[in-house]
Amino acid sequence: MGKLGANDLSIDTRGIDELMKKTKPELYRKPLAAMFEELGTVAWRTAIHRAPRFTGRLQGSIHLKVRPLSARVFSNLNYALPVEVGRSRNRRPPPVGALRRWANSKGINVYALAKSIGRRGIKGRFFMRAARQAVEMKLPFQLKLVERRIAARWSKDG
Repeated sequence: MGKLGANDLSIDTRGIDELMKKTKPELYRKPLAAMFEELGTVAWRTAIHRAPRFTGRLQGSIHLKVRPLSARVFSNLNYALPVEVGRSRNRRPPPVGALRRWANSKGINVYALAKSIGRRGIKGRFFMRAARQAVEMKLPFQLKLVERRIAARWSKDG
């Protein structure tokens, strides 16, 4: 169904090869493309809505790439993954440069903040996980819709 990579969410379907072997591309191409467009848009909107909003840079870095038989939601920012999954405790502190703007806006000593994050870790915000869950909720309905659209096309061609 979908998989969470380093900074992205990909949606694909298993068994699509069997469908393609048994039917004409004209029959399934448009319904499947519409499904991936819809599911990708749901994932993209959810990820943007759930991503933290300090400067809006993270939200602005979340992109949707739709192809006829796939959809991918991703961020190209290097800090998207730590924001998504968090940091475990007792690790090397993050670079202060990455924290400086936020710490200054809150009146926090950036060096103390970095040391604290290294010692205590931080919780993940799981905005891409939320996007995946939204897709998983919509998928059964979308598959039924694809089924109906293919059946309607099949009856017109038959």
